[in-house]
Amino acid sequence: MREPRIRSTLLAGAAAIVVAGAASTATAETAGDVLQTAMERNDARLKGIETFTVVQDVMGFEVTTHYETQLVNGHVVPVAKETEEESADASASLYASLPEMAERARLEETETIDDRKCYTIRVEDMSELDFAPDMGEATAAFTPKSLVFHLDQKDYLLRKMRIEGEAEHEGRQVPLSMEMVPSDYRTVDGLVHPFEITMVVHGLASAMSAEDTEKARQALAEMKTQMAEMPEEQRKMMVSMMGDRMQRMEEMVSSGEVKTTMKVKEIRVNQPAP
Repeated sequence: MREPRIRSTLLAGAAAIVVAGAASTATAETAGDVLQTAMERNDARLKGIETFTVVQDVMGFEVTTHYETQLVNGHVVPVAKETEEESADASASLYASLPEMAERARLEETETIDDRKCYTIRVEDMSELDFAPDMGEATAAFTPKSLVFHLDQKDYLLRKMRIEGEAEHEGRQVPLSMEMVPSDYRTVDGLVHPFEITMVVHGLASAMSAEDTEKARQALAEMKTQMAEMPEEQRKMMVSMMGDRMQRMEEMVSSGEVKTTMKVKEIRVNQPAP
């Protein structure tokens, strides 16, 4: 007489598990859900922001860029006024492209970046997306293939991005990738912006022939020799002017990687263009 009750209990338990599983699946977040929320949060952050100017230190040089906010794909994004094109700021380009990405993106396992839990979004097919962040002169012919980026689960800010692709060099395609890590987000007059962005371009060695690499090594050696022969004060001045560039050249020749760190010095919100 106990067996039917046991079976009944087991069936009831199984049914409860199935129902619970179905409810969990129905409420589970998808890549589309995450991206939709990210776009809404970005729109809210830029509400009331018509223009802003960012003054950055890039390799010892001061770079000033003025932005205007515009509607792109129905969402607010910063656009560099000087070029009247989407900003070279890859994070701005990313948010502008999120509506198109939503259809082909997939949500992967949660990752932790700087002790912050992040959604991991992967887009494998970039062929029809208008998204190609500025990676420098050497990557002017860069074609993106796939993209992985991480959005903070709390504020939906971009915490890390890596884009893989190819660049045309001397009639051949060479693999190239770029990794960007924005950090030290601050709020200035309502505008949320990273005060430091680190970018690393990988694979530049494959875009250089053996002859080009050797010429770069020789040029670097000659530059060091000339600087060593300069008077102390002149040498210090050259180091302050060329130090970062020399380091980038050494990195490119030795490892094929170039790292650039951009630090914000000042942000001016809703003020006239400089």
